[in-house]
Amino acid sequence: MSNRAFISAFVAIVIASTTTAQYACPSIPLCCQQVVNGPSITPAVSNVTTSLDISNAEVIFPVGISCVPIRDPPAEYILLVVCSESPKKQVCCAENNWGGKIAFGCFPDPPIETAK
Repeated sequence: MSNRAFISAFVAIVIASTTTAQYACPSIPLCCQQVVNGPSITPAVSNVTTSLDISNAEVIFPVGISCVPIRDPPAEYILLVVCSESPKKQVCCAENNWGGKIAFGCFPDPPIETAK
């Protein structure tokens, strides 16, 4: 393989991996009972944030409520998690620090690529 062909192949791989990483879930995908898009704090969001002592200023929309991990869910959820049943949503969330009770910055998984 010539140097030029090698460089072209390397560049193609880097571009492909960068594109893939751009749309990869940054955390473990979750199945949430409800996803609230905002921008207003709903009673469902308020009930959970109040119980966890999270201020409304900390909320980052969209918010997932009552979430379990898609991969390796807790044993009691294995048979119950069918994430394709409405209103459940499979999402990737930026912040999931509250044991699945609430997660912030949630977007559909896999994210839908939009035209530029």
